[in-house]
Amino acid sequence: MIWLCAAVAGAADWPRFRGPNGSGVGEGAGYPASLERGTEVWRTPVPAGQSSPVIAAGRLYLTASDGDRLLTLAFDPANGKELWRAELVRTRKQKGYAVNGSASPTPVADELGVYAFFEDFGLIAYDRDGKERWRAPLGPFKNFYGMASSPILVGEALVQLCDQQTGSYLLALDRETGRVKWKRERPGAPIGWATPMVFQPTGGPAQMIVIGSNRLDGYYAETGEPIWWMPVGSGGALGTPSGTADMVLLSTAGSSEPLLSTFESALEEYDANKDENLSREELAKVWLGEHFGWLDADESGLVSAAEWNYAKSMEAAEYGAIALRAGELHGEAGPEAAVWRYQKSLPYVPAPL
Repeated sequence: MIWLCAAVAGAADWPRFRGPNGSGVGEGAGYPASLERGTEVWRTPVPAGQSSPVIAAGRLYLTASDGDRLLTLAFDPANGKELWRAELVRTRKQKGYAVNGSASPTPVADELGVYAFFEDFGLIAYDRDGKERWRAPLGPFKNFYGMASSPILVGEALVQLCDQQTGSYLLALDRETGRVKWKRERPGAPIGWATPMVFQPTGGPAQMIVIGSNRLDGYYAETGEPIWWMPVGSGGALGTPSGTADMVLLSTAGSSEPLLSTFESALEEYDANKDENLSREELAKVWLGEHFGWLDADESGLVSAAEWNYAKSMEAAEYGAIALRAGELHGEAGPEAAVWRYQKSLPYVPAPL
């Protein structure tokens, strides 16, 4: 179910996940203090999905799924009338965590139309009237929890972050043709679901800021070349960083209390057959059983010492709320690079405003 209040229906464009540059801040005035039923201008049923609606050039777009159909829908934001829907029939379905879905990434839109990313297909672009412009099949992906990073537009490029358990990368396509402009591998950046943001430092080139499960990276926005990186403990990397005139702000999960014990302690507690590995059955009755696919990176059915210790290593970096002068950073940045930090165990989903 989707609904809009009067102020939102007439507001400025909201073209991507969390609005302009992922800031979460909308321009305009007159927003309602209450979102109770009865304050909406219109209401219309839509198929299931977990993406957010976006607005650009007089269209409201949304993605959804229905069985094997991957849907992109367009509405008139003034009255909620469905203008068109386009569908892809997927030929694969990623297995993984049930909480995620087939239409989690939010589309991005501009004056040309809309661009959508589906984990069971890849990227597809439609014009404002629903005609397919181009497609770029990607995957399959190796991410136990599924994919959720949303595409963004950076100049003439459509950029998609594809962090996974192995083979993570950042991809830029020409927004008009779908041809690859550049692709940057992200070694050491496993599963993540955050969406990049663009930071424009004073007097310097624009940077693309990307947070992963154990590191924060700054890339040249035009070429994707890496500029700097910083170890962080993100607890899963969902919250998109935000920016001010001269600083990048991020919020990462973590705790002074370890999430995972040592592997030796885990073997003592759970390794019933004494084979020095941990099976799904051995972890079934504790919280780790639900997340077995995250630990079992090579999908062997067993968690080895190396896999356990790699997961545990994500707890070792900086966490909490952190501010950085990203325009001054080059190469590896340590804890001293932070202008300030608030080291507290924070949720891993919210993003700073």
